[in-house]
Amino acid sequence: MPLARRSSGSSVSRAPEASTSSRKAAQAGFRRASSSWNASRGNSLWQVTQTVLRR
Repeated sequence: MPLARRSSGSSVSRAPEASTSSRKAAQAGFRRASSSWNASRGNSLWQVTQTVLRR
């Protein structure tokens, strides 16, 4: 039992750091994906407006 309690305590003490780091990584990945998606969408919209203006 003491071993299980000790392991759970160490995992609990490490949990906040892991959760914050994973949250930061997720936010960075989401931000990167959203920015690239916005850029691609903006390019497609720009192409559509260019074709419409050419006609």
